Amino acid sequence: MKKILLNVYGAEIRVYSVPDEVADNLSEYCYKFFDWMKTSPEAKNYRENGVLHYDEDDFILYLNKFVFKNAKSKFIKALSGIYDISEIYPKYKEYSHFCF
Repeated sequence: MKKILLNVYGAEIRVYSVPDEVADNLSEYCYKFFDWMKTSPEAKNYRENGVLHYDEDDFILYLNKFVFKNAKSKFIKALSGIYDISEIYPKYKEYSHFCF
């Protein structure tokens, strides 16, 4: 398991622990999540009148329920007051980041 950084525009950046495969290919997994939300019957609660409603916790739930059932991703902590990757603490600079 590796740590990554996720956030939605305008929200604090949050640290999560995910399988190495996700951390190493974060953008790819995030775009697969978008496709899943748009088309999967299991994702119908994310769609309302053609608009997707989700956040980074929904991505983690998707990973745990549909992609990596035996390797549980989890929330670690929010980086208080950090909303932009350019403001990230040096110790987190090596983590993959995706902003939804």
